[in-house]
Amino acid sequence: MSITFNYDKTKLDNITRFFNQNNEVRIGILSNQWSETAEGHESNFGPVELGAVHEFGSTKRHIPKRSFLRSTMENRKGDFIAEIAKNRTKMVDAIANGDSQTFLEKVGAKWKAYVFETFERQGPGWAALSMRTMAARKSEWTGKLINGKKEMKKSSKILWVTGALMRSVSYMVKRG
Repeated sequence: MSITFNYDKTKLDNITRFFNQNNEVRIGILSNQWSETAEGHESNFGPVELGAVHEFGSTKRHIPKRSFLRSTMENRKGDFIAEIAKNRTKMVDAIANGDSQTFLEKVGAKWKAYVFETFERQGPGWAALSMRTMAARKSEWTGKLINGKKEMKKSSKILWVTGALMRSVSYMVKRG
């Protein structure tokens, strides 16, 4: 009795090349330029600085730590490992077929979505807004009309006035 083992050398080469490369997926605030929709932000204080202040807090400015990157990584790593295990066959097939870029892009998109969920959930574990912060916020139209009048309300969402900080979070695939 003999056993024949067949393999596709091209696929094996693609997998070997992928693991020999220094591929990276970077997730975070990767540019210090505000988008055109970030109205009211000082041009000398970009999203990287603002993100760092909130990620680590500032005792000087009385701003509590509200981590949206490190806490997301800590809170969602189990979910990500489960996602990888669930899609292992698709992942290996993509890499074997020479489409590792798609796999890496999906990793970036998944982590960006996790960070966006952290913003939407306002944490978990973020300190509530102070009375001083709430008083300083301007009232905005909610989009609702009540008895023909615009309903005005101050945003009580943490780390959310214009949404520009969250929209500054992106990912980048760096091929090795």
